[in-house]
Amino acid sequence: MALSPQPASLSVLEPQATTVVAGMWRAVRRRDALLGALALTGILARFLPLLLSGVPLAPAQTFVAHEICTWAAVVVLILMTAALVARMWAAASWPALPVAPDSLAGCAFYVCDSVMLRDFERLSMLGARERDRRVERMGRRYRFGWMTGVSGRRRIGIDYAEGEVGFRMRSLGTLGLGVASGKKRRR
Repeated sequence: MALSPQPASLSVLEPQATTVVAGMWRAVRRRDALLGALALTGILARFLPLLLSGVPLAPAQTFVAHEICTWAAVVVLILMTAALVARMWAAASWPALPVAPDSLAGCAFYVCDSVMLRDFERLSMLGARERDRRVERMGRRYRFGWMTGVSGRRRIGIDYAEGEVGFRMRSLGTLGLGVASGKKRRR
């Protein structure tokens, strides 16, 4: 989002992966090689204690099992090191984040004072599918970076891409959905 504006499905509607398996699924779906490598090393890390327990040669263990466990553990550790180096190399182009976005407070930090919040009023009362469908239908692109918020202060956050303004649902404003227009209608 810092390099180019993204549609809602790849930005504000993208759920956070809570497990390495979910991260692997997201990497396959988005065809992201770096995320896939990190998720794969996370999955392999689950098996690493099992492999390392077979490394010390025990009297009840065959030498072949010892060798397999030893070399498999070495391969997993090499893959994990390579993924770590690749992540550190790719991180040079990523923006610095003042707050970690992996918590509710972090997410609130980035979206507070954004113009886009006006468009999301009352959407929390809808079901997840209907909410996501309406946000997708708005057709907005979102960006991460320095922005001028509703308060007029300049801060880092997530908002519409440059040149896009709020989406006003005037016909649904009387029902409490969207933002009513600035002018009051006389009857």
